[in-house]
Amino acid sequence: MPHTRLTETTNGFVSLLDGKSLKGCEVIYESNVSIISGEIVYQKFQAFTHLQGWTINENFMADGPGSSTVVIENNQNRCILNWSHHSWIDEQSNEYRQSENIKLIVQCTF
Repeated sequence: MPHTRLTETTNGFVSLLDGKSLKGCEVIYESNVSIISGEIVYQKFQAFTHLQGWTINENFMADGPGSSTVVIENNQNRCILNWSHHSWIDEQSNEYRQSENIKLIVQCTF
């Protein structure tokens, strides 16, 4: 997918869930609506949540305007998925606004 920045680490990460350092890998995908639709990135996020053999842990879900966090598990493996394309209501105009920036973070422990 077209992106403005793509980073991958395999030597651990700081968990999005609780801020603890964990062993595993992390991929951070960043883009902009000028080069890819936010809907396409969201569909990729949704595809991760339906991987064969993996189940969603409903104890670790958060969904809000412009962002979602889901944890999927397969035996002892766990992945934290976070998608964000922030949106808000403009206080002065009362109009719906959406950021041009899109981010998808995948953090997996093994």
